[in-house]
Amino acid sequence: MASSEKSGTPFPGEIADNIIDHLHDDYSALQQCALVCSDWLPSSRHHLFGSFSSGPRKHALTDLIDFLTSTPDVGAHVKRFSLYEYQGISLENICKMLHALPNVSVVELVCLLVPVPSRYDPPLTPLTKKLSALRVTTSGGPNTRLDQNLFPFLSLFTVVHSLRLETDLSPRFMSIDAVDPRAMSIPNTLQVSELSTYNMHPRLIVELFRPFQVARWETLQSLELDRCIERWEQYAEVGNLLKVIGPRLRRLSLKQSSQLLAQNFFAGNANFGGGWVPPAESVHGEHVWEALNLAKCTNLDVFAVDVRYTNAMMAGPGPDRRDDTHALFKLNIDLLRHIPANVRCVRVQIRPSLWYAVPPGGVDNPDVTFGGPLHTIDWPTFDETLSDSRFTNLRVVLDVSVLKQKLSTAGFHSILAYLTGSLHRIRRRGTLAFEMNTWSHWT
Repeated sequence: MASSEKSGTPFPGEIADNIIDHLHDDYSALQQCALVCSDWLPSSRHHLFGSFSSGPRKHALTDLIDFLTSTPDVGAHVKRFSLYEYQGISLENICKMLHALPNVSVVELVCLLVPVPSRYDPPLTPLTKKLSALRVTTSGGPNTRLDQNLFPFLSLFTVVHSLRLETDLSPRFMSIDAVDPRAMSIPNTLQVSELSTYNMHPRLIVELFRPFQVARWETLQSLELDRCIERWEQYAEVGNLLKVIGPRLRRLSLKQSSQLLAQNFFAGNANFGGGWVPPAESVHGEHVWEALNLAKCTNLDVFAVDVRYTNAMMAGPGPDRRDDTHALFKLNIDLLRHIPANVRCVRVQIRPSLWYAVPPGGVDNPDVTFGGPLHTIDWPTFDETLSDSRFTNLRVVLDVSVLKQKLSTAGFHSILAYLTGSLHRIRRRGTLAFEMNTWSHWT
């Protein structure tokens, strides 16, 4: 009872902590709890500042830096830190804030406009902390050159378990040739276990791995390239990577870009000074897949691809959207025919492209919702490919998380029933599974 009287509240500390934990997502109540007494302050701040995000509409940059650097008792509670849309923020500013967060484990930087560092800028102090996840998202318009700050920024870290690099700009609009080669180097101190990229220029990814022998990639176990390959010859560049790092990889994800089907789309589109160029059937042969060096990936637990119903960028004049869906699916089947026989699991993420809002509660008719019936895709060939006798113990997992979110219960279960029936060979082997709760650092 003495401890309760000392704290100024009638509750023992354990009960007070349970009360505050129960209010973890009620920020107004947590703010009130923080004012009750000094004993309640740490637990309240743990929930108030555990996840800290800021943008220019929430806090001015100078105010944010002053707050974080002058309140170490607050910074110590921050585990996840997100910055977005600040303009004119420097690498030094970012470095100051991260140094003020000694226990941060997840960092997310979205669409920051960072000036190119000057050679006269003082050197930045590297961060010794280990991050469980780091996400860097860049943005820009046509003819934007590649952000020269990416590599200097990555040089601030020593260990990043999961590194995510993404952009909302097509790689064909990135002028990587304008980047100073000296700016595209990372000290050998950086070590990454999982590298995930979205829409990034293939040469940038290759530069991340130069020289191939550096110690930082010895820890790499997972590589994801999502819509990063837009020309067939770029498969050879990725193949040069896999030739070296393939034996170390436990997870490899290759998600195809629709630009492989219509390389002249932007050059011919009316919005870019031309006319519509219909997507043509891709012309490729065995040499393309051989150059990818998938045979070097001899220890894969998971090989992942995705199935997209439609490509919204193909809307407008020309052939039906579904042609793009079928051609991409055929590419995936060709790719799966060349994966090593000892792969333990193939994961397929089904990602419908929605171009209008789905009503609350979802809809029953997936054909109406997604504009490209799932049952028209060549699932029998997919089933035959992954039930081939060369795969002795291959598990096939379909990630239907997005379908579950967008469809009604009845519509969702009708899709599951259809897929289960279509993949009867895999099902009879007892290796078919559905996943509905894909977790990510960024969800």
